[in-house]
This record gives sequence, structure tokens and C-alpha cells, in this order.
Amino acid sequence: MKQYLFMFPLEPYFENEVENPLLLKTDFEMEGLDRLITERYKKKDFEVNWVLLCQEKNKDVVDTSNLTPYLSIQKQDRKINSGVSYRDFFEKDIIFDPEYILNQVPQTEKLVVGGFHAPICVESVAMAAHTKGINVVVDEQTTEHFFALTRYTGKMPVAQTNFKLQDLIFIPWILKEEIKQREEKPWLSV
Repeated sequence: MKQYLFMFPLEPYFENEVENPLLLKTDFEMEGLDRLITERYKKKDFEVNWVLLCQEKNKDVVDTSNLTPYLSIQKQDRKINSGVSYRDFFEKDIIFDPEYILNQVPQTEKLVVGGFHAPICVESVAMAAHTKGINVVVDEQTTEHFFALTRYTGKMPVAQTNFKLQDLIFIPWILKEEIKQREEKPWLSV
């Protein structure tokens, strides 16, 4: 079975994107990210996994108190414990162990990773999966890039399209450097 893994579907992250003055656009579709995940993965024979923070007092139990209402987490979806609590994550800057997360994902022929934050959390899991020999790709249209892309380019198509850095990076020398860095990251598109 193929697996889709979404990192941290937390309300504070969604609030941050909605309130970001650099990304304001009136026709932004908040439910669009859920629509993409449903159409691309839930309806296409992927098992869906949600990486969550753990409870402060019981690290073995996931904390569902800060989940965003904009993503539909179903009963059959797997809730994966990051091993890090809200307080540890946001106040103490304690990061999770990607191996700990991957050990909770069933063996798979393909792993697609999305969620928050693409350059840190999402990529660290993708890199660890790649190191373990897992066929892994990051769907950058289902990371926080979704918000900027929909604001700048309009409604995101349900069908998977090639992610274009040019849609996010407008300064040529920065774009060139990012493309160069991606050559060492096969889980990202160039």
C-alpha cells in the first residue's frame, strides 16, 4: 500500500498562513488543501497518516486539541505520534526524530510527504526515508507552499502538476541557488 504522510495539521500553522500579510488574496480557498489530499491520496489507494504532537503529561498519546478544522482527519486515517509535545515543540524548540515517525508508517512501495514546515520537518522525514531506501517524494503543493501558490496562481488543480519554483521564487539568483541545492535532494522537484 502507498502512504501519504502529513506533518503537523495544527491550527496555529493554518492561522499563521491566513494572517500572513505577504500572502493576502481575496479568493483564497481554505478548504482547498483538504480537497487536494482527498483527491490525490485518499481516493487513489493511499493510506493517510497524520503526524501529531503528543500530550504533555503522557508522551505515548497523541494530542488532538490543536488540530485544524480545515483538514478532515478520518477514523481510518493513522495518527502518528511525533514524540514531542506542543510545549516542547513551540516553547523549547525540541524537534522530533524522523526515524521515530518513519517507524510508525507501514512498509510502503511509495511514501509522499506534505505538511508543515517544508524545509525542516517535511524534508527531514523525506531525507530519512530516502536514506532508508524508501521511494519518497515531497508533494510541495500540499505543504505550506499551497497557501502562497493558491494566492499567486489561483485555485490549485486536483491533478498532480509539476511544482514550479518560479511560482514562488521571483529573484533569479535565489531561484538559481535553490535549483542547485535541490540537485542533492531527489525527493524534491527541480
